[in-house]
Amino acid sequence: MNENDVVACLANVLMIAGSDNKFTLQEQEIVEWVRLELGADDALLEQAVALVHGGNYQITPAGRFSDQVRNLEDMLLVSMADNTLAAEEKKEILHFAQQLKLTQDQINRMLAQTKALLKGVGRRCNACGTSLDPSDNFCTECGAKIQ
Repeated sequence: MNENDVVACLANVLMIAGSDNKFTLQEQEIVEWVRLELGADDALLEQAVALVHGGNYQITPAGRFSDQVRNLEDMLLVSMADNTLAAEEKKEILHFAQQLKLTQDQINRMLAQTKALLKGVGRRCNACGTSLDPSDNFCTECGAKIQ
């Protein structure tokens, strides 16, 4: 993905995070995780924040189809951070999924996977206390196996 696509993907996630007028610590952690997964530096995140705060930004697919599906997964992840899917979040996510021409079954599977992944968000290593990404199987600090 080029930098403009990365900024758009981050802006999409930020739009979903703010659509319920709350921005929780868990949502902030997920945005940071997404930023790192995209390889975006702070400057690209700042550009995404500026787009969202500009007031006219609309969630838009960016990059290749696989990037767009990943972005939808990230939007689902941040929207479910508080264990609820607010009406405005649901509306935006469904609209985005329709733009990608995903079926309801595909959306439901993504939602189920997101719920499972969220069980690991906010995890810490039992051995050293390091904060872990949802996908970590081993501690990045001490190497301990994550249960």
